[in-house]
Amino acid sequence: MGEAVLVDGVEIEPERATISLRDRSVLHGDSVFEVLRVYGGRVFALEEHLGRLQQSSRIVGRVFPCSVGKLAEEVHRALRASQLTEAHVRVLLTRGVGGDGLSREGVRGASRVVWVRPITPIAPAVYESGLRVCTIECGFEGLAAELCRAKTSNYMPRVVALARAREAGFDDAMLRDRDGLVWEATASNVFAVINGELFTPPLSGPVLAGITRRAVIDLARELSIVVREDVLTESRVHSADELFLSSTIRQLAPVVVVDEHEVGSGVPGPITTRLLAAFRRLAGDR
Repeated sequence: MGEAVLVDGVEIEPERATISLRDRSVLHGDSVFEVLRVYGGRVFALEEHLGRLQQSSRIVGRVFPCSVGKLAEEVHRALRASQLTEAHVRVLLTRGVGGDGLSREGVRGASRVVWVRPITPIAPAVYESGLRVCTIECGFEGLAAELCRAKTSNYMPRVVALARAREAGFDDAMLRDRDGLVWEATASNVFAVINGELFTPPLSGPVLAGITRRAVIDLARELSIVVREDVLTESRVHSADELFLSSTIRQLAPVVVVDEHEVGSGVPGPITTRLLAAFRRLAGDR
């Protein structure tokens, strides 16, 4: 029981699974990917994740390598090979091998990778005590804004933002534009509770269409919580009654401090707690 890897549909020993140094995913981060989570042997929201992978491929101008059904079958095959019931799954589509330059001309040999491995447990303190988060300005204009809607392997701005946040004593960073609008965290969508209503930035902005984000919105409406997909200014974030970040791996992570501003009473709020419990029931997280 452990890791399992398929490369172009062929099972390979994890320690032998490699990608060429000349693959553009290595040279330029020119690849798209999805991260999925397995609960009790079931892959959560598999079709939604693979549909978003198709969308990411379209945005970056990459031909999807096979049908969604075939890729889903490979995910299930890799999961069976791993014998894991709780797992982290990464599906990676690389551009392929080319020269050292940026041009895509002559690129060939794209790779399709499915990697299943044990999931690293999230520290209980994340949910019990909440996160301390700062805001950091990040480029969200023009082409950069469009690429925020694709899940690509070029994560350097977010890697640096997270490192700077942790160097300053925070757990994560929320990313704002030059006008002070907060759009995302380094690897999560952002939600704020203001006067009992749930706010999250709209997908018309530079925002990844999070699978967990969509589930949270649907669950909130089922719980009769008003949801507003609207911009979050820094002042809105600083004065919110509750804040949380949503992602596949962390689910809903409460935020209790932003830029030294205490959020609400400084502990995870009641709406966040209700939504986290509802999400866990939906996902089958026992």
